[in-house]
Amino acid sequence: MIVKSHFLKGRKAPAKNRPAARRRLYDEPVTPTGQARLWRVFQPGDRIEVIHNGTYSRTGIVHERTPDGKTLWILLDSGMGRIFVTEGDPVALVPYG
Repeated sequence: MIVKSHFLKGRKAPAKNRPAARRRLYDEPVTPTGQARLWRVFQPGDRIEVIHNGTYSRTGIVHERTPDGKTLWILLDSGMGRIFVTEGDPVALVPYG
Protein backbone atom coordinates (compact mmCIF):
# COMPACT_ATOMS: atom_id res chain seq x y z
CA MET A 1 0.00 0.00 0.00
CA ILE A 2 1.38 3.39 -0.99
CA VAL A 3 0.72 6.30 1.32
CA LYS A 4 1.23 9.77 -0.04
CA SER A 5 3.42 11.92 2.15
CA HIS A 6 0.93 14.81 2.27
CA PHE A 7 -1.36 12.59 4.38
CA LEU A 8 1.34 12.29 7.01
CA LYS A 9 2.25 15.95 7.39
CA GLY A 10 2.22 17.13 10.95
CA ARG A 11 2.28 13.61 12.41
CA LYS A 12 5.19 12.63 14.59
CA ALA A 13 6.47 9.13 15.10
CA PRO A 14 5.89 7.85 18.65
CA ALA A 15 8.86 8.13 20.98
CA LYS A 16 10.74 4.87 21.50
CA ASN A 17 10.33 4.87 25.27
CA ARG A 18 6.65 5.78 25.30
CA PRO A 19 3.76 3.52 24.31
CA ALA A 20 1.64 4.64 21.38
CA ALA A 21 -1.30 6.83 22.37
CA ARG A 22 -4.48 4.97 23.18
CA ARG A 23 -7.38 5.40 20.84
CA ARG A 24 -9.92 7.85 22.25
CA LEU A 25 -13.44 6.53 22.58
CA TYR A 26 -14.99 9.94 21.93
CA ASP A 27 -14.03 12.96 19.88
CA GLU A 28 -13.03 16.06 21.77
CA PRO A 29 -15.59 18.86 21.80
CA VAL A 30 -15.19 21.65 19.28
CA THR A 31 -15.67 24.19 22.05
CA PRO A 32 -14.47 23.84 25.62
CA THR A 33 -17.08 22.20 27.82
CA GLY A 34 -17.68 25.38 29.83
CA GLN A 35 -18.82 27.20 26.69
CA ALA A 36 -21.62 24.67 26.25
CA ARG A 37 -23.34 26.54 29.07
CA LEU A 38 -24.10 29.19 26.46
CA TRP A 39 -26.64 26.70 25.11
CA ARG A 40 -28.91 27.85 27.95
CA VAL A 41 -29.96 30.80 25.80
CA PHE A 42 -31.65 28.48 23.28
CA GLN A 43 -35.36 27.91 23.77
CA PRO A 44 -37.75 25.51 22.01
CA GLY A 45 -38.58 26.96 18.59
CA ASP A 46 -35.21 28.71 18.10
CA ARG A 47 -33.50 28.14 14.73
CA ILE A 48 -29.90 26.96 15.09
CA GLU A 49 -27.01 25.56 13.11
CA VAL A 50 -25.30 22.42 14.40
CA ILE A 51 -21.61 22.26 13.44
CA HIS A 52 -20.06 18.82 14.00
CA ASN A 53 -16.29 18.72 14.56
CA GLY A 54 -15.96 21.86 12.46
CA THR A 55 -16.38 19.78 9.30
CA TYR A 56 -20.05 19.89 8.36
CA SER A 57 -23.21 21.52 9.58
CA ARG A 58 -26.97 21.06 9.63
CA THR A 59 -29.73 23.50 10.47
CA GLY A 60 -32.79 22.86 12.55
CA ILE A 61 -35.12 23.95 15.32
CA VAL A 62 -34.69 23.38 19.04
CA HIS A 63 -37.47 20.92 19.92
CA GLU A 64 -36.86 20.37 23.65
CA ARG A 65 -34.23 21.15 26.25
CA THR A 66 -33.46 20.16 29.80
CA PRO A 67 -34.00 22.77 32.54
CA ASP A 68 -30.23 23.20 33.02
CA GLY A 69 -29.74 23.82 29.28
CA LYS A 70 -26.97 21.22 28.96
CA THR A 71 -28.99 18.90 26.71
CA LEU A 72 -31.04 19.75 23.62
CA TRP A 73 -33.19 17.81 21.18
CA ILE A 74 -33.05 19.34 17.71
CA LEU A 75 -35.41 18.72 14.78
CA LEU A 76 -33.21 18.89 11.69
CA ASP A 77 -34.43 20.54 8.50
CA SER A 78 -35.31 18.62 5.32
CA GLY A 79 -36.68 15.63 7.20
CA MET A 80 -33.28 14.58 8.57
CA GLY A 81 -34.79 13.53 11.89
CA ARG A 82 -34.26 14.56 15.48
CA ILE A 83 -30.89 14.53 17.24
CA PHE A 84 -29.86 14.67 20.88
CA VAL A 85 -26.84 16.78 21.84
CA THR A 86 -25.38 17.27 25.27
CA GLU A 87 -22.58 19.26 26.87
CA GLY A 88 -19.25 17.72 25.90
CA ASP A 89 -20.39 16.44 22.49
CA PRO A 90 -18.11 17.43 19.59
CA VAL A 91 -20.60 19.99 18.27
CA ALA A 92 -21.02 23.74 18.28
CA LEU A 93 -24.49 25.30 18.27
CA VAL A 94 -24.99 28.77 16.85
CA PRO A 95 -28.11 30.85 16.14
CA TYR A 96 -29.23 30.58 12.51
CA GLY A 97 -31.33 32.90 10.40
